[in-house]
Amino acid sequence: MDQSDFFERCRQIVGYESDQPWTEASNLLGFFAAFEVGDVRLAQVFAGFPEAPALINRLNQLYGVCGGRRSQPFGYFSPNQGELAAPERLRCLALMHCQSMNALLVKEEDNPFNTHAYDVVRFVGRLSEPPQTDVDTLVYDGVSDVLIEHARHDYALFGLDDAYYSLANDYDLAYWASWPLYRASVGLDDPFEAFFQLWRQGISVSFNDEQPHIELYQLVP
Repeated sequence: MDQSDFFERCRQIVGYESDQPWTEASNLLGFFAAFEVGDVRLAQVFAGFPEAPALINRLNQLYGVCGGRRSQPFGYFSPNQGELAAPERLRCLALMHCQSMNALLVKEEDNPFNTHAYDVVRFVGRLSEPPQTDVDTLVYDGVSDVLIEHARHDYALFGLDDAYYSLANDYDLAYWASWPLYRASVGLDDPFEAFFQLWRQGISVSFNDEQPHIELYQLVP
């Protein structure tokens, strides 16, 4: 199935009326907001693709964590923030996330983890919007380059990148949700799982290059 046929399948499944068929990835912005946990239509979306069970499982995890909660004004999925895990557990997840990003970037020339260890974790507080440091930008750019290299642009499911990004306006969450598409090619099992375990508790991660350390923020819902 080519991407244009797949996009049109998606349009028909959600019942969106249009004079024109969906032909661009941008047509699927907000697409997954039309579903909820256990929605049988997800099987129709991914029918015929071997990654279907793993991709549907991840979306159901996300829907379950959010319980229908959306942030305003754009309606992005937002986790129901319950009691936080113990600080040591959060610290371990932050370090695991750092190690996973290093593994993804190991062959990149601008891998910031080649210079500093980032083995100190600090809990900063509550923010509505976490800062974006120079190291965060290096990590984002490097990870994007790696995954673009491994994306199969002739494979219809890679046309869902805008749909995945618009789950929560977050590329790391998008990579977590779509990782079954990359697993075999990249050769890493699940490098965004630690990120997801933090995100589901409303925790954001930032790499601070001043006295290099990892900062954790609890996002204000």
